[in-house]
Amino acid sequence: MKVKFSKYNYIFEKEGSIYIYNTRSSAKIILNLQEEIDYFKSIKDKVLELDNFNRIYYDNGIFIDETVDEYKMAFVSGCQKMYDTSKLNLIIMPTRNCDLRCIYCYEKHEPKYMSEETVIQVINAIKNYYSSTKFHYLNIEWFGGEPLLAIDIVEQITIALRKFCNSNNIIYYSSITTNGYSMDKQKFDKLINLGIKNYQITIDGEKEIHDKLRITKEGYGSWDKIFNTFRLMKNSNYDFSCTVRINYDMRVLMNLEKFIDFLNKQLLYDDRFKLLVHSIGDYGDSLDNRLELITQSLHSSTTKIINKMLISKNVNIEKHCAAMYCYGHKCYASRQDSLVIDYDGRLHKCTVLIDDDINNVGVVENNEFKYNLEKLYKWISPPIYEFNRKCKTCKCFPTCFGGSCPISYVKMGDSANTICIDEIDGEVMKDITLEYMDRKKSVK
Repeated sequence: MKVKFSKYNYIFEKEGSIYIYNTRSSAKIILNLQEEIDYFKSIKDKVLELDNFNRIYYDNGIFIDETVDEYKMAFVSGCQKMYDTSKLNLIIMPTRNCDLRCIYCYEKHEPKYMSEETVIQVINAIKNYYSSTKFHYLNIEWFGGEPLLAIDIVEQITIALRKFCNSNNIIYYSSITTNGYSMDKQKFDKLINLGIKNYQITIDGEKEIHDKLRITKEGYGSWDKIFNTFRLMKNSNYDFSCTVRINYDMRVLMNLEKFIDFLNKQLLYDDRFKLLVHSIGDYGDSLDNRLELITQSLHSSTTKIINKMLISKNVNIEKHCAAMYCYGHKCYASRQDSLVIDYDGRLHKCTVLIDDDINNVGVVENNEFKYNLEKLYKWISPPIYEFNRKCKTCKCFPTCFGGSCPISYVKMGDSANTICIDEIDGEVMKDITLEYMDRKKSVK
């Protein structure tokens, strides 16, 4: 059989070694020995007879069957992941209420909570969905509003679903995005006992800046109470994972390095804590004139600077490595198996466009998920028009499947201009790929 060099290979050289990363197979190989390097350079970009010497590259997708259309192979693989029914991923919003009023938040906070009737409907709808799909993996993400303000609802649904999963040999996984402001030992103990062991909590830089961005509904700062939550978690003996998220505008960015040094000393040396740094976005009507947003023209260079800084400080960068996995850059909203359940039983695909009519794709009714198929398939149908342009030749295609965020093509259809991950973050990905592979010691 003849084999050819994959179109989805990234090849980097660093300190005499060659790093190979394939975005379709997710294979990562580091060549250190000179004879390995010389051999690879001699066969790269050639058509070869498959033999014992090059089989390792074929087995890892670095070389593929010469007769294969690799773009079509990647397309089919992406469709399989997009329409996979073996998993069910639900983001549940038990309330829209929140004890903070962050100046960049896009939500309208109201003291509304999931009713007892809706709670029962949600539980039964999940059970009935299982009857038709027999999914073997259930992932529940708690979101809001602030879900800790509805912890009794969280508890009721979790107990019922864990019992159901145990009875049907379903793998159950649960996480929570919380502002951490109202967390105390009693709530933390309860969450851990409920099996909710994965957390995301945001703290936007140093106290002076954070307290201007993430304020309470009474107008006070929140930094002290949130950082006390981190201390509470760190001082426990529990096994958990907490993503410490920093949302930044220009003010946060100017002091970011100093703050990360602080976090390294206080939290990040503990393997249970990981860091995620993300720019504050422009979400239209919610944009506050007190924000100093990073412009699109500065996004790529800013991201590169931040990631180089994180790497130099040996900060855990797992959360920055979506591009290291096939389909890893694709948004949850694009997947058939992913839904957002609002407090009133409405079904959405996206947590950002939460009140946009195009995001209202159904409702929990009569103990079932009832869909508006016309709206639903705008979110989960591949944007073929985009694939017919630059995506066919892009090395990043298997990781983003034609655009990581579906909002543009959901709203604009064929006239959408999807942002290309490789164009924006190509150099950033190189830096992260090299660092990630060094840390994982993926030597073949």
